[in-house]
Amino acid sequence: MKTIVIATLNQGKVKEFQEILPCDKYNIKSLNSFSNIISVEETGTTFEENAVLKATNYGNFCNEICIADDSGLVVDTLNGAPGVYSSRFAKSDEKRCEKLLDLMKNVPENHRKARFVCTAALYLPEKLISGLKQSFESSKDYNFYPNVITTTETLEGYIAFEKKGCNGFGFDPIFFVPGKKKHLAELSSEEKNIISHRGKALKKIKNILNFL
Repeated sequence: MKTIVIATLNQGKVKEFQEILPCDKYNIKSLNSFSNIISVEETGTTFEENAVLKATNYGNFCNEICIADDSGLVVDTLNGAPGVYSSRFAKSDEKRCEKLLDLMKNVPENHRKARFVCTAALYLPEKLISGLKQSFESSKDYNFYPNVITTTETLEGYIAFEKKGCNGFGFDPIFFVPGKKKHLAELSSEEKNIISHRGKALKKIKNILNFL
């Protein structure tokens, strides 16, 4: 059974990773499993840059197959904010939602379009990644870096006028999904993982893991 390290301390993310990646096939560990864990500063200006940074550094530290992601909420009327700074937008999920609702309080419904973006990055030892490049390099779904393969997915929707639902985390309670006619936090984990930015990105990573 292959060990895969999920490069996050966010327990909401860990839960989603564990639901999407089959635990009967992989030994899934989070950074909480390691002592003296390093701190990787997210200095990138894009989701892709931060995902590669985290996957590379944590993969080298753990010396294991490692999956990192960088994700966030992009709001059109706010010129893409909070974007890569989503987790630093405020000190807690509740405060992040409240702050965004306050910023958007006078924005009409037809100007509240937004999307979640997730770049997932898979770190692999050189001997494993070289063969995968030959299998996947022609696909437009993936980008290749030294020891890292990335893929990016989105979930389109709107910023709601109020919070609804108690599932998920982050901005989920204020993100309205038109196709479901519900807030993201009103969906079950199974429903969310099928349509979400992270769920779709991790399914593409699973396609690569199946070749190992």
